[in-house]
Amino acid sequence: MHRRAILASAAALVFALVLTAASRSPGASGGGSPPPEEAKSKPKTKSSRKGELQSLVELDDLIQYNAKALFGTESVKIDGDRVTILLNKDGHLYGAFEGKNLMDSTHPDLTGANRRFVREARKDGGRGGKRGGPPAGKEEDEKILPGLAGIALGAGSWISKFQLAGGIRVKFDMRVPNILTRQSSVTLITNYKGRPTLATPFFNAIVKNPGSTYPTPIRDYRSHASNWFPRKGEAIPIDFGIDDEQCVVRFDGKDIVSCPVEPREDKGGRIAIQFNKVVFTLQNLEISGQLDRDWARKQLAELEAAGDLREDPPPKPEETPEGGEDGRPRRPGGEGRPGRPGGEGRPGRPGGEPPPEPPDDDDEL
Repeated sequence: MHRRAILASAAALVFALVLTAASRSPGASGGGSPPPEEAKSKPKTKSSRKGELQSLVELDDLIQYNAKALFGTESVKIDGDRVTILLNKDGHLYGAFEGKNLMDSTHPDLTGANRRFVREARKDGGRGGKRGGPPAGKEEDEKILPGLAGIALGAGSWISKFQLAGGIRVKFDMRVPNILTRQSSVTLITNYKGRPTLATPFFNAIVKNPGSTYPTPIRDYRSHASNWFPRKGEAIPIDFGIDDEQCVVRFDGKDIVSCPVEPREDKGGRIAIQFNKVVFTLQNLEISGQLDRDWARKQLAELEAAGDLREDPPPKPEETPEGGEDGRPRRPGGEGRPGRPGGEGRPGRPGGEPPPEPPDDDDEL
């Protein structure tokens, strides 16, 4: 009996100690909170992950609704982490780029002989108009090059207003309708203001800065472009940028030169085009890359602060009333495109308003 009493007392003591420890432990009886280590190691729930995805979808929707303010065009497609921007109409270049000597077919200086550079060739091989003759908008049968984004005359530098987070690729169709000399230059740059900057001078080499220069191994393209770039013919498709951890230049469908770019090196940035003593046109300018959502959030916040944030999809274009051959409504006074009285205003500028002057920015790349 004495032994049983001792065992019973010991058991009671252990039970009391257990109860006391439980009452003092964090989170007991609904009070307190788990230790920090437990809180940190707690995995995200399905609902929290769904909330993050939902907010991401809402952000991308806002980017899409405000594409024209962010990228200069409503022709923007977001696919996962990548975005594709298409510039192929008058006004797109002014909306997407800034810098020196920006021009599209509406520019007031694009008259006379220079006007011929943006006209589509006729069946007889001409481009309409007489040398030194009619100013912009005076040709009744004038047809602008399809998909024209911009034209370069003389010297200038264009820098994109937007930036991408990496994997940048630039495609366009390029015509050089005038003579090229050894002083003529065109340099296309991606990751501008990023590290490293990737550039191709006249599409026959890649300059990785800081880093190295990679010239083309193809003999026919090693010399200056004045020796091999086709002129006065059809536009040449050009493709420059990141493709499977390489930076590649493709000219008329042919790989001209490439160099390695590791993912850790590709930090993204802006796009720039620098040119001197040359005339060229760009059609169907397509820029793609990783969407920089941090940059986009800041831009959307600025739009919201200014009261310009669009929170719904842009309205669809209304059906065009009966008009001329281009289907556009006509204003009283003539049968040309909407604009000045008499219908002879420049296309794409309602009310005959002049296009914006090129930015007075002398910064060189």
